[in-house]
Amino acid sequence: MINVEEEKEYLQDVEAESIIVVKDIFLAYTMGIGLYMDGRIPSNKSPIQFMQKGKFINFCYYKNYVVSLHEGEIGVYDPEDGSPKQQLMLESSIAGTPKFLLHNENNIIAFTAKQVDKKTTEFRAWKIKELPFQGQISNMIKSHNFEEALNILNKNYSPYDPKKVEAFEYYYLECGWASLRKFDNEGYERA
Repeated sequence: MINVEEEKEYLQDVEAESIIVVKDIFLAYTMGIGLYMDGRIPSNKSPIQFMQKGKFINFCYYKNYVVSLHEGEIGVYDPEDGSPKQQLMLESSIAGTPKFLLHNENNIIAFTAKQVDKKTTEFRAWKIKELPFQGQISNMIKSHNFEEALNILNKNYSPYDPKKVEAFEYYYLECGWASLRKFDNEGYERA
């Protein structure tokens, strides 16, 4: 059973193409920028500058990331600092024209439409697979992007998770080995 109460006028008079909720704060998409809203005014939280290659379709909040769909690309952004994390290009000749993005707690699906001939339009659903965060962390450590790897690690373990200590031990060990490999590859002599 649910109870519907009177809706408060939080976002009255806010002109936006789309609005979503990110960690209990409204995020409004307007003119290529994601603005966090505190009632009717933008909050002091860092905005997201979307890297759009085409027309905005929509966006969503998925597993600690803001994911946007534009014609020609899917962008992934960190909601904490607004920084871009990944950009996936969509080739319209293969994928078709993006129509909308749906998500639930386990999946993100992009729907596209492609004109086959004058009478036939082919619709496709593209499941966007998330790389396991352990693999993301390993790749970042190998490329010496230690800070980003640490951010992902922190986002995936709660302070009370019993596996957190083991994960951090592994992280620091891998960072050490990656640094040693870099020095070996660059021709430094060991003391």
